[in-house]
Amino acid sequence: HDVKTEPELIPIDSSQSIPGNVEERARLDISARGLWGPFQKTMFDVRIFHPNADSYKDRDIKSVYTQHENIKKREYEQRVIQVEKSSFTPLVTARQEVWHLRHRLFIGRLQSWLQRK
Repeated sequence: HDVKTEPELIPIDSSQSIPGNVEERARLDISARGLWGPFQKTMFDVRIFHPNADSYKDRDIKSVYTQHENIKKREYEQRVIQVEKSSFTPLVTARQEVWHLRHRLFIGRLQSWLQRK
């Protein structure tokens, strides 16, 4: 399934107008084929946050997850879709292992994927 850790992204040429991270040697955390669809390459970036941090104390935990997912999407999603021709899934989790929806979907899909082997 072509699983890779810290895959380097294809460099962007100066004529491309891609929002987000345009660093020449940008990397994501994981890439794999076939997880969401046959032969489809998906790239993942992981963020772990501390839900009890002072900056989150007055916020709903769901909004904190969404904030972190949106940050990752702004940083990488368009580059992954347009340049890598892949899909992008941010994997956001709290230090205390309270998983957000996308992370739970990923883990569930990964479990069923591994059971078929």
